[in-house]
Amino acid sequence: MIFYFSGTGNSKWVAEQIASCQKTKLMPIGDEINTSCSYHLEPGELLGFVFPVYSWGPPQIVLDFIDKVKVDTLDGRPDYLFFACTCGDDVGYTDRVMKSAFERKGWRLDSCFSVQMPNTYVLLPFFDVDSHDLEQSKLRKAVKKVARINTILGARSNSFALLVTSIPWIKTYLIRPLFNLSLKKVDSKYWVTDDCIECGLCVKACPVHNIEMKNGKPAWKCDGSCVGCLGCYHRCPKHAIQNGKITLKRGQYYHKQN
Repeated sequence: MIFYFSGTGNSKWVAEQIASCQKTKLMPIGDEINTSCSYHLEPGELLGFVFPVYSWGPPQIVLDFIDKVKVDTLDGRPDYLFFACTCGDDVGYTDRVMKSAFERKGWRLDSCFSVQMPNTYVLLPFFDVDSHDLEQSKLRKAVKKVARINTILGARSNSFALLVTSIPWIKTYLIRPLFNLSLKKVDSKYWVTDDCIECGLCVKACPVHNIEMKNGKPAWKCDGSCVGCLGCYHRCPKHAIQNGKITLKRGQYYHKQN
């Protein structure tokens, strides 16, 4: 059983590849978090979480979901537990944050992986999407990386393969909390240009159902549910969705298989 969270399709694609190969169920966290979060696991069945790295750590919605999850097994623990995270560059101490979340439930982490995918975060100065060549290079390498992950998962082996570079503690434990604070009002800065064609793709792209169409235009609920994934911005076929002024000259990326 695999739960995933994805805004621009990168993590969804990774989750789909793993779920298909491992022949297991795949469920979106954005929908499941509003249910009882109780699940039955067969003996030997794996339990996995796939998500993008947000400021060198897991998105808060993923941690909130893990806190709620209850698994129906003999001892209340999964037989094999893993997570796979997608990142544009590196993951900081994402593994430490996830291990802490699992340990609070009495679960043991068996494997974790990172998969480099095209950059999507564009809301800070000097941050933008990757060049086309770098984007395509990352996608080609990701296919091989996911294949290796599936081999490890299929054998139920233990592997801890994360891309960690410089100053991970500062990134995860100092910068990330500030980033999470900035997300509280991120959807209040969205606006739509006259290029909007009222297609509604932004509504479909939002993993937490934070957007609705009003008078033919997207409107954000601004109720605190926005997770800052930028799925709506990147999915817009006309680059009509903007967040403040910083995105006016930024690029877009959306995984084409999603």
